[in-house]
Amino acid sequence: MHLDRFNLNLFVALDAVLNARSVTEAAKSVYLTQPAMSVALKKLRQHYNDELVVYSGGETTLTTLGVALRPRVKELIQTARDALRLTLDFDPATTDQTFRLVTTDILELTYMKDVLGRIARDAPRVTTIVKPFNYESVETLFRDDVDVAIVAEAFASDRFPREPLFSDTFLCVAWEGNSVVGKADEITREQFFSLNHASHASMGPGATQRMNVATSGQAETAFGEIARQRKVTVRTSTLSALPQVIIGTDLLVTMPARFARASAETLPLRCFPIPAPTPVMTFVAQWQPYRTGEPALAWLLDQLKAAAAAMPPVPDDDTGR
Repeated sequence: MHLDRFNLNLFVALDAVLNARSVTEAAKSVYLTQPAMSVALKKLRQHYNDELVVYSGGETTLTTLGVALRPRVKELIQTARDALRLTLDFDPATTDQTFRLVTTDILELTYMKDVLGRIARDAPRVTTIVKPFNYESVETLFRDDVDVAIVAEAFASDRFPREPLFSDTFLCVAWEGNSVVGKADEITREQFFSLNHASHASMGPGATQRMNVATSGQAETAFGEIARQRKVTVRTSTLSALPQVIIGTDLLVTMPARFARASAETLPLRCFPIPAPTPVMTFVAQWQPYRTGEPALAWLLDQLKAAAAAMPPVPDDDTGR
């Protein structure tokens, strides 16, 4: 097929139709009238010789081809947007562009605060948007107008370049009034596996299945033992809620070491080494391959690396408090 014989604007309409509940909703999302969107959908159906989307009784169903096209069209639209806003002239002091990043809630609290401070200081006209990472594939993230994803290497994709940023491990955290742990300097293995735990909903058994198979077997096996044997009786929607949840209870929580220590500095909590083999997580930045070398992206990666380099190292042995 020759592209000069196909109206590329139809891809914008197709993306809208494949992600909306009605033709009217699709039309509004791309600022078209409903009749104009209906004409576009008719042309698309003729081109593909497929209904693409079926509306019946208030329900919307994609055909098999529509399902296959949805991620491809989303990625195509994102690539086109990147191309339209590409410039090789980049001055952080004067640019007014927008950076979109994805990461977890606890990294927003422990790492991104420094990143955002650096950007605000050196690029005062830049808008930075941080979106939540919901433990999904990186491929999915880059279909939603994301510049850089900051994820644990276990969730990284081999399809995209990666830049290692920093490492972290895990600690066990307890309320300082925990009646079982008391004032002891450590938590025993028996206490760790007999007490009830609080955890993040996305770190249940399904999260391990979503991890990249490239994860080192040793780390996956080690955390697998912790995940399999501990008794989780409370699950929160965000990791950052866990420190507050366990206050006043005998619940334990396993969380990344940097966030655990930061929480214990401001809340009545104590941190302990986990009495079981504990993996080390490496966090990486990932981006679209075709954007490698863009001045704006290179500058953003430099800010991420500088903030990571300024983080205190993870101690080999944490005695808690």
